[in-house]
Amino acid sequence: MVITTRSRPKALGPKIALVLLGLVLLSSILSAESAISCQTTADCHNAQRSSGSSICKDGFCTNPFHGGCLEVMMNQQHANGADTLPFLQHSHTQLRVCNSNDDPLGNRLSKNKLCREPSFQYEEVRIAPGDWESAVLISWIYQIILSEVLHVPTVLEFGLEGPSEFQTSQAGSFYDEFNRFEYSSIAYPFEYLKEASKLEGDCIAAEKPCAHIMPEVWSGASKQLGEALETGCVLPNENNGLVGGLGFYLPLFTVERDWTLTSYHGLQDREKLADRFKTPTTFADYCVHVSKDNCTSSDDYVERPPSEDEKENYFVEEIYKGYFRTTPANNCTENPNTCTGHFVNPPCSWSTYAEAQFHWNDIPLASA
Repeated sequence: MVITTRSRPKALGPKIALVLLGLVLLSSILSAESAISCQTTADCHNAQRSSGSSICKDGFCTNPFHGGCLEVMMNQQHANGADTLPFLQHSHTQLRVCNSNDDPLGNRLSKNKLCREPSFQYEEVRIAPGDWESAVLISWIYQIILSEVLHVPTVLEFGLEGPSEFQTSQAGSFYDEFNRFEYSSIAYPFEYLKEASKLEGDCIAAEKPCAHIMPEVWSGASKQLGEALETGCVLPNENNGLVGGLGFYLPLFTVERDWTLTSYHGLQDREKLADRFKTPTTFADYCVHVSKDNCTSSDDYVERPPSEDEKENYFVEEIYKGYFRTTPANNCTENPNTCTGHFVNPPCSWSTYAEAQFHWNDIPLASA
């Protein structure tokens, strides 16, 4: 975790609180991002087994934690006849505090009273997750602790929108009414921390993406972290308790077809890998290289041509099923000594040792 030097609210909650909430809330957090269809609000309460603030809106259930998480959890435990966890019992007695996402016009208290004004005028804390899931999940836990236990206004900063809108977008927040899950536009937004330092912690006044906390910084960003520390804009990083690991993953149906792929010994057959792991094809490339009429008519894989923002997608639900094709890289007839199977590697901004592992273990895989 990295914090800007000008972030005034110092108390981020004891580490034990983070561990407890992380364990207790995990199932709730993971379910909060799923769209559930409905006809009535009762359908939402039955499906989510919750008496939270969820309602049926436009055919889908809204986020049951829109008004807060801990109160919903306590009510649910009471309804199930279970004893309230001591941590929840002693830490939460009020609504969560409002933040700048709740009402862009400034009148933050709605008729449903989903939030309250903080008793003390803390500056709002902004958290900038990376572009991967665990960074978003731990940001949600920080947001819950700050908003509901410490009563400090807290939002998430993804840097996805223009200056006139990014401050008031709920998308990606744990409390987002519509359960929208977002990723940051960049992996390590140190510039957001620098902006907070420049504004002396007051991100409300920012005209650029601005944040006080980055919850995860891995070894691949060591150089960026060192440079940021030299500027004096951020504080030295602290451990947040996460332990990371890297691994190769195969679909279960692929393993069921060929169990030898579960060992690196089974990953040393060049022709087999080139045949099994063909190159995935973007929506635009499918229309250019595979479709007979540039996707002007539907076929087994595509329904229509891609829109501008769909061209680089490998799958679009109900529109483009995705397609794996043989390219020169997979063609062992023409390239018997260099043909490879395709491997999906993380973005360049992430830490990865895949290419070195392929080389030293004689595994003929490559990432495009």
